[in-house]
Amino acid sequence: MVGKPLNRQPRSKDEALSAVKQLTKDNANFSIGLAQINRQYFDVKDAESVFSPYTNLKMGSDILKDCYLRALKNSESEQHALRKSFSCYYSGNYTRGFQKENNGTSYVERVIAANSTTIKVPALDDAPVVEPSSRRETPVYDAWDVLQQYPKYSRSGQSDSAALAEKNEKEKTDVKS
Repeated sequence: MVGKPLNRQPRSKDEALSAVKQLTKDNANFSIGLAQINRQYFDVKDAESVFSPYTNLKMGSDILKDCYLRALKNSESEQHALRKSFSCYYSGNYTRGFQKENNGTSYVERVIAANSTTIKVPALDDAPVVEPSSRRETPVYDAWDVLQQYPKYSRSGQSDSAALAEKNEKEKTDVKS
């Protein structure tokens, strides 16, 4: 629940659906699933679909994107809009997420505190991505390996036929020794 946790978290899908029914009956403000989707973003009569991980994460990303785009229209900076979008995502409005809760911090403060400073994710740009060429080498098998269970790969820069010729030459030399 927003601002106050349940006494006991549900341990099964059936318990979670029962909790949704009770919270709805109590007119509580709550969020469910992996992405913690706030009740205003789904039909509480169809809460079961929101417990699907795919559906839940898709909804979460759509909600955060929508909150951010709306916040951009009346924010002094992108960072301010981003923080407001966290509040919107959490509670459905742009102010509740900034209010201190029982633990002395707001939801937005906790999101910011959890932000990793060791990893910087770059912004996407429109430049085409050039993938490194990855030529898959064809394995070479010894004559005795009729089931082809022990593949051997050529040294880099050497063609498969050159590698096979070198291997065969080495075997001839080994037999003569």
